[in-house]
Amino acid sequence: MAKRGLSDVVTTVLIILLVLAAVVIVWSFVQPAIKKGVETVPGQTACIQLDIQPVSCIKSATNPNLATVTYRWNSGDATLGGLKVILTKTDGTTIVDSTTATTAPNTLPARLESRTLSNLNFGGPASKVSIAAVVRTDTGQDVTCTESTAVTCT
Repeated sequence: MAKRGLSDVVTTVLIILLVLAAVVIVWSFVQPAIKKGVETVPGQTACIQLDIQPVSCIKSATNPNLATVTYRWNSGDATLGGLKVILTKTDGTTIVDSTTATTAPNTLPARLESRTLSNLNFGGPASKVSIAAVVRTDTGQDVTCTESTAVTCT
């Protein structure tokens, strides 16, 4: 009697087991990226609807490095976790001043409200300012929105 190799059934079962093992290995690498992406979707949705814009930027009469910035929450409904005020100097370099709900709660506006930040230090002659809202999701994660249109300092 001649020796035979593995039967077709055993071969098929081994192939299925190898494919399942490969799927598990690939999923273990892909799952964290998918999970992170899903967690940021609510914040990004809120960012699309949110409109916070600088209204004015007035340079200090005594120090060209200082300016007073007024901004307004025009529309959108979100939990504001903070703001990033992007200060641009005349040489084109930028400084980001972060304000959060925990460190400076009185500087964050309510919906449809304006606020003023006085004596912001640009670290050089002030040129323009823009704002990026930081939205807090239901899971407590902060998502930074796209930077607003810049306003020239006068």
